[in-house]
Amino acid sequence: MRRAPSSSASGSWPPSGSSWRRSSGSSVTGPLLCVWSAGLRCGVPPGIDAYPEGNSRNRRRAPVARGRASLREHAGGADDRTDPDVDPREGGSMPTAQPAIFNDMGEHQWYVHLSRTEGADLATIKGVVRDLRAACADQDINLVLGFGPTLLADIGAEMPNDFQPFETIKSTDGSGREAKGTQEELLFWMTSAHKDRNWKAQWDARQALKGHMAVARETITFIYGASLDMTGFIDGTGNPQGEAAERAAAVVPDGEPGAGGSFINAQRWVHDLEAWEKLPVKEQEAVFGRTKAESTRLDEQPETSHVAHVELREGATADATKPKRDELVRRSTPYALHTGDVGLYFMAFCKTQAPLRERLRAMYGADGGVRDRLTDFSNPASGSFYFAPSVEALDAGLR
Repeated sequence: MRRAPSSSASGSWPPSGSSWRRSSGSSVTGPLLCVWSAGLRCGVPPGIDAYPEGNSRNRRRAPVARGRASLREHAGGADDRTDPDVDPREGGSMPTAQPAIFNDMGEHQWYVHLSRTEGADLATIKGVVRDLRAACADQDINLVLGFGPTLLADIGAEMPNDFQPFETIKSTDGSGREAKGTQEELLFWMTSAHKDRNWKAQWDARQALKGHMAVARETITFIYGASLDMTGFIDGTGNPQGEAAERAAAVVPDGEPGAGGSFINAQRWVHDLEAWEKLPVKEQEAVFGRTKAESTRLDEQPETSHVAHVELREGATADATKPKRDELVRRSTPYALHTGDVGLYFMAFCKTQAPLRERLRAMYGADGGVRDRLTDFSNPASGSFYFAPSVEALDAGLR
């Protein structure tokens, strides 16, 4: 079993040479309290959700389970409770991917990125995350937990192959365009039909983590029209079709380190809509490599098109005569901030990390190719790679 070097043997943070005292106890002062009634599930607009190059459709699937016992008793999270005494690293059946990766998102999404602060206590962090899983299960909130390399190692989860932090990728054409790296240690991604429930769950977790983890950034997103990006183009056309194909693309196979888990690329892309909307539709279509109305792939791909950079094929990128390779499951949604910034929160899941890096490097021409023209109109303000461990690995690592 491969593991990254742990940054802390004792569970405190930072790892070495410190005299900071670890707080007593292995859990927070109390469970996260939720006060809402069950309520009815809101409808979800038909659609798709992500970027770059399309993403995963918001299919209707079975609703997440609502726990009926105390929060502590069902801390496995929505639809993902397993025997906490079974360590997936000791063998057994195929580990279970976190269900929220594939569940319907609902109309409201909330992203919270955190990193440890001086004197952080790992046991306290684990207790808060356990309570958050329970709270989300109780309130019909889909929750994906993503861990950066340092925190994943410290909770004792199996380290997947080739798990690297997000490093800034710079274009080489003098444009100054870059995919900014802002690697953090922990991601909460919450989705549901109820914005108030999302808010309450993440707020309680943040309060309980004070003194141990600080929020680096957060973004609230929504479904726009019939699954449109702010550019007016449909999202999701390029994703694997069907749940089996999605799982094959997104989940680390059985027998490999981190089996049942998934690599995540999380970025907040900021659109220059004023410049974009000045382009004629035909030129917009050339930028994406698809028609605007129907999202039909253009027969002839401009070398600067988005499709030409991110549609990975055997032998040659974007060669429609060749089979696709290294596909992703994209689950992204648009946002609009009070600052006036608008754009798309890009979430991609893959069974290996290399294709995530490959697409970004291609988009920015980092290896000598032509830069993706889409980066003239949108660029990421943040970027982190995470790993979403299997349900069983979470249960074991958070004990």
